[in-house]
Amino acid sequence: MHSLRKTVPATELPVSLETVKAHLRVTWDDDDDLISGMMLRVAEEIEAGCGIPMGVATFAETVDEFPCNHITISRRPVVSVDSVAYWDIHGVQQTLDPAAYYSALQTGRLLPNCTWPCTQWNRPEAVEITFTAGASDNLPPQAVSAFLLTMANRFTLRGEATTNTSAGTDTLSLPPAAVMLLRQLWRGDI
Repeated sequence: MHSLRKTVPATELPVSLETVKAHLRVTWDDDDDLISGMMLRVAEEIEAGCGIPMGVATFAETVDEFPCNHITISRRPVVSVDSVAYWDIHGVQQTLDPAAYYSALQTGRLLPNCTWPCTQWNRPEAVEITFTAGASDNLPPQAVSAFLLTMANRFTLRGEATTNTSAGTDTLSLPPAAVMLLRQLWRGDI
């Protein structure tokens, strides 16, 4: 089993309010709060669509046990691995010394320097990796374009947008052009 949760959200988005307002051709300040709120929601949807955090955030990712070789962190780019904690065979939570593993930040992989320790038998989510990931200024252009396209769509159609409940969620549908750009990132066609 595998789970991922954001523990500390991004405090700053990689696309500024001024850039978004210029893209929307908004020259007044009356809608700044509305646009800022939309920006946060769209950033979450973009992240869900391609796995690239829109801004630097902290995550906790859990797996049931250490694998035979490496652990692949699911959000990239990884800025730092803050801790690797696990439940040992005696049911005591331990934190690995950072010298016990190698963090390949570019690929988002953790590799043991020797072998991974044994975890408590049959304990779900026995291993938790806490890490910081995201891009503050070096976001792929496809993600920025998808963000701006979605912002234009939301701002233009505010009050008229429909929700997508096919996956059991209440998220707004991304524009088709944004989805195409995000699929390129998701598949690695960049």
